[in-house]
Amino acid sequence: MVGLLKRLLGKESIAFQVVLRRIPASPGALWKLATNGYSVYRSGETSFPPVSLNLESTAKCNLKCPMCPRTDYMTRDVGNMDLAFYRRIVAEIDPVFIALAQFGEPFLHPQLEEMVAFAAERGSVTRITTNATAFTARRLKSLIQAGASHFLISLDSCDRETYERIRVGARFDHVMENIRLLLEVACGFGERAPVISFNVTLTRENAGEIPAMIAFCRREFGLSPTFSKSYTYGEAALRESAIHTWPPAHAAIRAGYDLGRELGLPEVCDNLRTLHNDIHHPVRGYRPCFWPYFTTNVTWDGRVYPCCNYFDCQMEMGDLRSQSFREIWSGRAYRQFRRQLLRDREQFPICRACELVDVGINNAIARVERFLPPVRIMAGRRFLPIVRPVGMPPVGSAPS
Repeated sequence: MVGLLKRLLGKESIAFQVVLRRIPASPGALWKLATNGYSVYRSGETSFPPVSLNLESTAKCNLKCPMCPRTDYMTRDVGNMDLAFYRRIVAEIDPVFIALAQFGEPFLHPQLEEMVAFAAERGSVTRITTNATAFTARRLKSLIQAGASHFLISLDSCDRETYERIRVGARFDHVMENIRLLLEVACGFGERAPVISFNVTLTRENAGEIPAMIAFCRREFGLSPTFSKSYTYGEAALRESAIHTWPPAHAAIRAGYDLGRELGLPEVCDNLRTLHNDIHHPVRGYRPCFWPYFTTNVTWDGRVYPCCNYFDCQMEMGDLRSQSFREIWSGRAYRQFRRQLLRDREQFPICRACELVDVGINNAIARVERFLPPVRIMAGRRFLPIVRPVGMPPVGSAPS
């Protein structure tokens, strides 16, 4: 069942291809996934509690990456989340997945180990998204002992000069040493070792390196990268670096896909096929988004917002300093957002600029409705099948 869930959700979603590296198979977690799935299917104004929590343990960062809105566009205050406040939030939401990152570097929080331990004690899968600049053997060992489930390392180039232009403030050789240190420490934990993976955020600066990054990560670390497009967050300056209309990126995606097939890397092939479809066959018209049903985002100081595209809390759902999460999740702002998003995603400028679509969830439910027509009376929206080509086009073809 867990394997089927991974295939259904990850087939058409780069986000799920990253997050589903480790799914808990406990009865409690599966029940939460089922009730949340029902909320998505019902698509009402309210929802069962979210299964996924993106929590900003800190908004502080030691780098200034040009594709990150934090560098030039974020105006809100930065700081570290208080540990007692964190424990209250996690206990209230009780998520299946916790990502300890949003717009800061988690390793800059002095109590990151305590945060991971508290989540693990409650049975949550904990992912730490990191730039890998601040590792020490002691901290890595203590984090894994605390129960860290997944380290997702942002690694945007295998070329020293390109990497240091993108990750401004980081040193390539130091990061490589840190990644090897993590692998060495994790190896000592045997079956308890966390998942370790790389995410490559693609811009015109590095998209031509897709085949080289696959070969590099396999050769140096024995791991495969996941590639994702850079978000524009609705900002015109960030759209200038997007890869959608840039032919070298399209050729590199095809070359990377062919290399993945040659090396027998099905996850890489699925990832690049999804990336290709997102660029060449974008979903027109009906663009389903179910994020306000299964996930929520919390800033270091307790403000709740619907997804990471609202990086500056441009749409604030509530404040956990003065409200309970239940009040916010079922409150007026969230109910109105779900209702309006269902009616017309285009009315929200940031949602309109966002290219993420929940094709995998949509098609899984559409398939159920096809074979069990009576269940349609329970749905709050039409789940129209979204069909996109399965194969890859010739190198250099332009997007449709």
